[in-house]
Amino acid sequence: MTGPFLLLHDADNVLVARPNAPEGLEITLDSGPVHLSRPIPMAHKIARRAIATGETILKYGMPIGIATEDIPAGAHV
Repeated sequence: MTGPFLLLHDADNVLVARPNAPEGLEITLDSGPVHLSRPIPMAHKIARRAIATGETILKYGMPIGIATEDIPAGAHV
């Protein structure tokens, strides 16, 4: 768990918001601290690490989509 975000599976490249997370909130990821650039609603996802265009998005260790653009660590997915 990372603050208000939950890691559902070790293989996931996203974290899921447990409560609503406000813009500007600082969270610590493996790559270091980041500030949320926008509010993240409950149950929405942020990138656990940088995700490249074309990379598979993983939640519960399973593919749920493909990144259509580069997504920086901590950004809304």
